[in-house]
Amino acid sequence: MVSHNLSHSKKLIHYLTYWFEGNLSRHVTIYIVGGSVRDYIMNRQCADIDLVCKDAYTLAKKIARKHSAALVCMEKKVDEPCYRVVNRNNTNEYLDIAELKGETIQDDLYKRDFTINAMAIQILKDCSLGPIIDPFNGLRDIQQKIIQTLSPETFINDPLRILRVVRFSSQLNFQIDNQTLHQMTEKAHLLRQIPFERITFELKRILVSNRSFYYMAVLDHCGILDILFPEIIPMKGCQQNAYHHLDVWHHSLLTLKQCDHIIHFPYIFFPTVSSQLHEYLNTDERVQLLKFAALFHDIGKPNAKQIHQTSGRVIFYNHDTIGTQIMQRIVKRLKISIKQQDFICNLVKEHLHVKQLSAHDVKKSTIMRWLRNYGDHCISMIILGLSDILSSHGIESQSYEKTSYIQWARTIATQYYEKTKAVIETKNFITGHDLMALGMIPGPEIGALISQIRAAQDQGDIQNREQGLILAKQLIHKFI
Repeated sequence: MVSHNLSHSKKLIHYLTYWFEGNLSRHVTIYIVGGSVRDYIMNRQCADIDLVCKDAYTLAKKIARKHSAALVCMEKKVDEPCYRVVNRNNTNEYLDIAELKGETIQDDLYKRDFTINAMAIQILKDCSLGPIIDPFNGLRDIQQKIIQTLSPETFINDPLRILRVVRFSSQLNFQIDNQTLHQMTEKAHLLRQIPFERITFELKRILVSNRSFYYMAVLDHCGILDILFPEIIPMKGCQQNAYHHLDVWHHSLLTLKQCDHIIHFPYIFFPTVSSQLHEYLNTDERVQLLKFAALFHDIGKPNAKQIHQTSGRVIFYNHDTIGTQIMQRIVKRLKISIKQQDFICNLVKEHLHVKQLSAHDVKKSTIMRWLRNYGDHCISMIILGLSDILSSHGIESQSYEKTSYIQWARTIATQYYEKTKAVIETKNFITGHDLMALGMIPGPEIGALISQIRAAQDQGDIQNREQGLILAKQLIHKFI
């Protein structure tokens, strides 16, 4: 049997008592259903409470009036209204009350997606909980850590469930049973019916996992990624040079695996600034976006592939630029913000450049200019570069190159958070107005001189505005 965590049980009953005390009519039968029951059984904190009953609107209105709560009509699915009752003093506290589908709770449960989500518990009149109603052996599947569909119609009724099953697998660490995987493969084409913003929502939730590479491989195995992103098809079987041991696509999956490891265990690579990395990456969905870029960073290689006329080597000249152009089309399809689109595209654009910056002969001023241009996002670029280089194990791949890049990445990231970030975020000592006051006329020359003075400021050659003006007077004759 699955044991229950007493504190979770008490917390759930306390929650229900708050909402329902004095409201339960003798003629109203109310059930907790779906993921709420699954999480209760698994001793997981319930994210929300999903309820069903007959005449859901009347009950929701009654509860909202008693608690002076907000009542919001939501359509989680077309023609299936759900009424959300929200505590005005704490909007994180709410109930979702939906209409019972069918005449009985068994009818309702049969229309759900997976066996582990097709259970119910009746709320008794004293707000205690009745026995678990489990007509489809959801308890057994929870014990065996298996996800399987409720019926052959599961994915036909809602194709988005094809992604949701993978998301549940990633969140619960459950295996998807073979028959369900077969159904996913057969019905993958139905995802073309789904608005892409809903697809993106599910993909982001999968990419949060510290094993997102595994779940992306599952989607790939079922042919789902080919349907969502046909641009990856030429990557499969696209052989590379001796620096790599895998084709372009499988190298990209391995890069995602390395990215998972670095993101979720940053202290291994960046021991002194891991907390800063964690805070940065867990803001604005950067974890998911960085992993998405890792999976697609080499998407330009098939179009760029050439054979060098002299050496006969495979080369991918300009594949970063070509890949960026392809990504610009893909990120629009994702229906994400312009800011997030730019973030992903810049990662693809810079994934080669960041490794070039780690060469021993690169000037510090060049690196400083790059850091100032991208700011905090240089951290994501460094991690992507690290993930990429750790995924290359061809016969010409040298271990010292990996060691050298790891050391460079650690040094740059550490210096960035301990010193450089504060420097580059300082305002320019000298502005265009200052230069015009010294006799320059508006034009590109002003920008060029400001850049030169800014470089001196970043390197510490000038310490204040007065020194900046002295330097400007010394250099201005070259620009007039």
